[in-house]
Amino acid sequence: MKTKFFFLIPIAAVFFFVSCQKDNELSEEEIVESIEASVKTNGADDMAFISTPYKSALCGFTNDTTITRTASGTGFSWSRTANWDWTVNCDSNNAYNNVVFTETGNSTYDAARIDWTATHGGSITVTNLAVTEQNFILNGTMTRNATGTVTSRRRAENYTTTINHSWTNVLVDKDNRNIVSGNGSVTYSGTMAGNTVTHNGTLVYNGNGTATLTLDNGSVHSIQTR
Repeated sequence: MKTKFFFLIPIAAVFFFVSCQKDNELSEEEIVESIEASVKTNGADDMAFISTPYKSALCGFTNDTTITRTASGTGFSWSRTANWDWTVNCDSNNAYNNVVFTETGNSTYDAARIDWTATHGGSITVTNLAVTEQNFILNGTMTRNATGTVTSRRRAENYTTTINHSWTNVLVDKDNRNIVSGNGSVTYSGTMAGNTVTHNGTLVYNGNGTATLTLDNGSVHSIQTR
């Protein structure tokens, strides 16, 4: 019986060590929530609002606009301040071609399991400006660098993340500023307790306030975009 008892000690230690390793790593659920939070606060719907003045602007007109937004839903709240520098570009016939936006800003996110403060910046080009068109078309990239806390039943840990977004032909309704359709990609790097996890993923916007996120391990997740 003594032999059996001492044999169990190293096995228990192994399980304890593995359990601690998992507790000190960002789980896929936490990674997906962080990506979803970043999508919610990415500011894509700002474009439909800011682009309105181009209708009376001269070719080459530049301006800067600061937008502060807050939102809340079931179990989460966030706020964001974005400083947008933008320029109206025309074609050789002096017809509106695109508006290019460059952003610097910051945001906060608070939910039951995850919270962060972040800085972000990027560039988005808006086309399809003709008044006869219902939707703007967005193409661009944005980076969000965040520090925050992951809290679960078993632990509370600080973490840092960098999330890079890119958008390809994302349609935004000019009237209600909702994303109608489009595709995107995301790269994620998160570090907690010295352990770093990285993922690549693709986004498909479904036009109903959700997007389908597919990670490079093949897992598929439905996330909210607002």
